[in-house]
Amino acid sequence: MTRLILITIMCTLTLCNCGHRKTDNCNVRTSQVENCVDTNLFVILPYDTSLYWICKDCKQAELTLQDFDDIENLLNKCIDEFNPGQETRFNEIKTKYPEQNFDIKNFTIDLKRYKRQYIAMINGKGEKEVWINCICDIYTKDWRNGLIIVLDGGNCFFNLKINLTAKKYFELSVNGEA
Repeated sequence: MTRLILITIMCTLTLCNCGHRKTDNCNVRTSQVENCVDTNLFVILPYDTSLYWICKDCKQAELTLQDFDDIENLLNKCIDEFNPGQETRFNEIKTKYPEQNFDIKNFTIDLKRYKRQYIAMINGKGEKEVWINCICDIYTKDWRNGLIIVLDGGNCFFNLKINLTAKKYFELSVNGEA
């Protein structure tokens, strides 16, 4: 009985440390990723040349498990660097307009609130990039079936690029308020 409890605890701790992975025993391509990575929060959409505004002169790329780790780390870093400025902005506006009922969650980003659309590509320099489109979880209409582009909507919608070759993020764009 003690052995069973110990095994259960060890398995639970191991699974908790894996983050978004289902298993570490996977060597996958994008088309097989759902077997190894928890895809409840994201979908991988194909690169389409009509999306020239996302990346000009790009071609489709495959994502590996290491890419998913890098995406998660760089996305978290981006948001960790973005939020303090938004908290300052929230406090300034709240002080200036105390009669208004502002909510901090309309200023900052909590990644747990978002579904993600990934488009993986190789840019003109031969570097692997992924464009990430984040959609507030209250808006879930067909997010798995096609690219969701919304004007305005505030921080319920944002996107950015991650260069997996250079291990950096750039072009963070958070929608404005109407």
